[in-house]
Amino acid sequence: MKFIQVNDTVDVIAMISNKINDALKRGRVFWLVSGGSNISIESEVSKKLDDHLTKNLKIMLADERYGEYMHQASNYRQLIEGGFRIGRAQFIPVLTKDKSTLGDTVKLYAERFKTALNDSDFTLAELGMGGDGHIAGILPGSRAVTSENLTEGYESGALTRMTLTVKALVMVNEIYACVFGEDKKEQLQLLYESDMEYARQPAQILKLIPNSYVYNSYIGGST
Repeated sequence: MKFIQVNDTVDVIAMISNKINDALKRGRVFWLVSGGSNISIESEVSKKLDDHLTKNLKIMLADERYGEYMHQASNYRQLIEGGFRIGRAQFIPVLTKDKSTLGDTVKLYAERFKTALNDSDFTLAELGMGGDGHIAGILPGSRAVTSENLTEGYESGALTRMTLTVKALVMVNEIYACVFGEDKKEQLQLLYESDMEYARQPAQILKLIPNSYVYNSYIGGST
């Protein structure tokens, strides 16, 4: 895992968009995206992709909030409203329009992830990190930390979360974690300096992926 210090997100946007465009020239790409603070970065990346190449691109959320299709709190809706450009790519939905149960939706989520992964030549994930150290929808102490499934769903306060698990994320070729904001600084320092249990800081999962990069404003170096 490598920490890369940058002054702002401009360099991150350029790097990720160049990586995807280059990979698309060589074959089929599967891009996992997240919600929250990363939406603005992902939206800018999507606008810099070569439209002629995006026919070979599949996109899917690394985590979602269960509910009706396009409900107010869904990451997909917030991504689209945030200006994300799909172009000729195939956006693989997590939520369905037929009001499936949580269990059925989580199962279909895993099936669609596995199919897209197997149909791609290169897979990358763009994730954030919460102020509590969570990554994707894997919250500290949640069942998603230890799940043996590719996807997991569980209640968390007012939300019902669905997420790719550790088992799924380690299948990804490269992960780019974009961690900006003063509220992330303490957890970022812990990630850099300490080896903690995943249950306490799920972002430690990044250390399982050799080609994982943490873009931030504070720390540079490898661990």
